[in-house]
Amino acid sequence: PDTMVTKVSLRSRALGLRLACRDVVDFHEDIYLREITVENLEGQTREVRLFFSLDLGIGGNDLGDTAGYDPKTGALVHYKGPRYFLAGGIAHDETLRC
Repeated sequence: PDTMVTKVSLRSRALGLRLACRDVVDFHEDIYLREITVENLEGQTREVRLFFSLDLGIGGNDLGDTAGYDPKTGALVHYKGPRYFLAGGIAHDETLRC
């Protein structure tokens, strides 16, 4: 309650879904975190997929931006020069069976 964390709730009656989203930037480290909880508002089990896009434009332009998959972390690494960004995610089994 004493931190600057966003708290956004999204609901679609047409899709029968509710998303609870929280975002935060760490005060001491260069870390940005996003948590999304998906709630199935329909009665039957179904598969729900979330898609994200990331367009960094590192250093103010698109020239020389590079991205690759890191199998050790299961994440994407975007980099240019001395700047590196690790973009990954974690899904819990219970969330996937909503």
